[in-house]
Amino acid sequence: RVRAVDSAKIIASAQNLQTDIDDGFAEIDFGDFEGLTYEEVEKRFPETFKIWMKTPTKTQFPNGESFSTMQTRVLSAFYKLKARHVNQDFAIVSHGGVNRIILANALKMADEDIFRLGQDYACLNKISFYDDFPLVQKINSTL
Repeated sequence: RVRAVDSAKIIASAQNLQTDIDDGFAEIDFGDFEGLTYEEVEKRFPETFKIWMKTPTKTQFPNGESFSTMQTRVLSAFYKLKARHVNQDFAIVSHGGVNRIILANALKMADEDIFRLGQDYACLNKISFYDDFPLVQKINSTL
């Protein structure tokens, strides 16, 4: 989260814009997995690790979130922001999982297909809306 907030401040400062921090756009809460390497997770939580590797969008992280909980949170925050900025441009600076959820929703993709969307660090995605019709114009652009 710190990286996203710091990046947002740099971008906003260069454009003389304000930043608002909205926890609705936070990356998934990995719960007991937070801060662990893949190897550590596999050793401490072997069954959950297997499920996570096979079906990441179906995993409930111990003492954390599931994908569906995160998806509901992210899309709720997104549509509230969109409603506050009707016919206005706005930017969201966040993590790959958040970006994938918003893009997949606009593209009407199945949850299990979201990892087909590349999201490099510092990439740009662009979605324009015509009434309630989303038009995805850029995905994973690194200029």
